[in-house]
Amino acid sequence: MHGYHHDYVLPLKRIWCIFELYQTIHLSQSAHFRGLLLCTSTGVLQEGKAGTDIAVAVARTAKELDTRSAEATSEEDRKMIHSLIEKMPGGFNAMNTFVQKTICSALEASHLHFENTFKDLVRDLAKGISIEPSSSSANPAILTSKPHQMGCGKTATN
Repeated sequence: MHGYHHDYVLPLKRIWCIFELYQTIHLSQSAHFRGLLLCTSTGVLQEGKAGTDIAVAVARTAKELDTRSAEATSEEDRKMIHSLIEKMPGGFNAMNTFVQKTICSALEASHLHFENTFKDLVRDLAKGISIEPSSSSANPAILTSKPHQMGCGKTATN
């Protein structure tokens, strides 16, 4: 399971879900198509409404995605859907590429939303606290060994 919760990515492992992506490819040729939205139990991934645990699980699964290995309860359904995918231009390779590009774009949008939200929160926190002059002792670096400017007006050092 690669250290992430299997339920988060189950739709990327089920042939009927991937068949719905096949239908989305056809709809994407319409002028009214707004794109494929990746929805989670907490909201739309592209809108930054999914937790980082879900985003990471989706990214890991998409990286290794091969729709040929998607599962189905019914072998008959699996064969029928495989046949349809094989008949579309580009077949399984086009399907894999479409799904991976869609997920990559969704993850980039989610990351940007999270980054902006986090920066706003740190900025608001810094405004709400009094910043004391740095003491003679060095402040610890957070998540890095390099000195960097922290959002609360202090510089972190090793």
